[in-house]
Amino acid sequence: MNSKNCYVLCIEDEEEIRSYLKSVISEISCKTRITFAKSKDEAISLLESGLFFDYITLDLTIPITEGSFEKSSKNGLAVLGTAKELCPGAPVLILTGTSTVRMIGDFLNTSNNVDIWSEGCSRPTVAHLEKADLVELSDHIKTLSYFDFKT
Repeated sequence: MNSKNCYVLCIEDEEEIRSYLKSVISEISCKTRITFAKSKDEAISLLESGLFFDYITLDLTIPITEGSFEKSSKNGLAVLGTAKELCPGAPVLILTGTSTVRMIGDFLNTSNNVDIWSEGCSRPTVAHLEKADLVELSDHIKTLSYFDFKT
């Protein structure tokens, strides 16, 4: 088991989904520190702050600023671009309820396969999970040996 902390950034504007993410990640991993962002601007500010993140979950359809009613997948894509630039190698799991994104799921799951944590196993740096399938989040995270799983 890994003995160091794992730092996770969850970018999600919906309180119910944030609570679910926190409960699932906290339940399966002993040493995880979770930081939440509710908008594009907040997420980019955290990424630019120099904080280190081992893993990122990203809702694509988020507002530019917290509390804004205008949400767009362009905001999530902007965060994805910043994350790839500033946190190269950190796996990003895109969580979205947008049905048009389903078409690109297979592409995202196969792009940039690398040995992220020098564990001898190549993994995609970008993956996709629809919010309708959020019950699979725990299984997805458990494929990542970097997390220190509770026994």
